[in-house]
Amino acid sequence: MIKKIIFGVLLVIIVSTGTGYFYFDYRARTAINAYIDKLVASGSYEAMDYEDLRIRPNGDISITNLRIVTADALIVLQKIELSNLDFTHPIPRTLQMSVSGLSFPDGLPAIADAAMGRYLQSLLVGANLPIKMSYKYIYTPENSYEVDSNISISLAKAFTLNAKGIMRNVDLEALLGNTSLDSDPALVQMAWLQKLAAAEIPATHWDLKDEGMVAALIGVAAENSGQTSEAVRASLISQVRNLYLFLPQTTQSIAMSTGVHLAAFLEGGKTLSLGLTPKHEGNIKLLQQEIMGAVFTGDFTKVADLLGLEITAE
Repeated sequence: MIKKIIFGVLLVIIVSTGTGYFYFDYRARTAINAYIDKLVASGSYEAMDYEDLRIRPNGDISITNLRIVTADALIVLQKIELSNLDFTHPIPRTLQMSVSGLSFPDGLPAIADAAMGRYLQSLLVGANLPIKMSYKYIYTPENSYEVDSNISISLAKAFTLNAKGIMRNVDLEALLGNTSLDSDPALVQMAWLQKLAAAEIPATHWDLKDEGMVAALIGVAAENSGQTSEAVRASLISQVRNLYLFLPQTTQSIAMSTGVHLAAFLEGGKTLSLGLTPKHEGNIKLLQQEIMGAVFTGDFTKVADLLGLEITAE
């Protein structure tokens, strides 16, 4: 009898788990397909579809070869992974996403600058651009609607960009839930700006690591100007170092410091870091009046102080 009861309980668990998974699979696929349909209907894209979509029992989602058709190009995102995805709220409280592989089956879009076009073409491996991106965030409405986000983008032989930031006082459910993708873009933008005006952005940090991009872009400028790369680099370094000489006295201190670090970045192989830790915990309304007053008087050193601006290259 005990064996029968145990077997019966196990059978109920297996059946209920399987039924729950298939229901979840159906709901997730329906939501993703509906979102794709809205993006196309909005006019942002001419067409969008995918080769395969898999939803694992733990809730992770994998999309293979997301095909995006625009007026200028056919773009394929080869692999998209969604994990740590909160399905219990209209706006997920947690999300982690990674994208790897970007291909152009019909070739890169036409670029007017021939030298730039050749540079971009040199980054391709076949028809693929070896780019990787990851993004994650944690949303805690009970803590002043705080959003902690991190993003990383890397392109082989070009750059790696890492950024992180905190934002508060913006109810994402109100901001996104009332915004339809097919609404008038001007009205959507106005509604977003009104809600974002109450935001606090207490900290933001960006790191841009040069892995060949600086030398390549200097090479593009050299080809377009008929100079050598060495001459173009020397000219740019001189310009950013001496820019402060042509600015008002009130801006020379911050301009001189910024110029030193930008010049170091232009030497190549460096990481350019930009950090913001604004006064008033980054409250946009409180900062706006003080920043506008400083700009009006030409005191950009005060603007930098209000923003807690820090730029370094090493």
